[in-house]
Amino acid sequence: MVLKTYKEKIYKQFWTPKGNPKMANNSQIRSLITKFEKIAVFPYDVIDLLIYRVETTTDHANDFGGTSDADYNASITAFKKAVKLINDNNLKSYFDARCRRIFQASNLDYWYIKQLEYLYEDLA
Repeated sequence: MVLKTYKEKIYKQFWTPKGNPKMANNSQIRSLITKFEKIAVFPYDVIDLLIYRVETTTDHANDFGGTSDADYNASITAFKKAVKLINDNNLKSYFDARCRRIFQASNLDYWYIKQLEYLYEDLA
């Protein structure tokens, strides 16, 4: 349930309690992830939270036709970390579908999705 709590905290960085979008606080999100990394028992859970962070950024950007470069870059950094952990722990089969679903977003800046795909395909 700790993972779920951290996912909710990340979600709240992108959306108001009434469901309206807001600008994400990347330093707050990074801090949440860092705290979670310190208490997580399994790399799987850390990867799950990192991928969730990327999914949330991507969904938010896709819903509104893009986001700031700072948001994209913070998401790319999280994805890079997730890909490294996936590779180090041989967990690609567990996260493949979720990662590939991220690449389907089309109403945002093309370079962002291409960068994520490039990082992921490096695993193969």
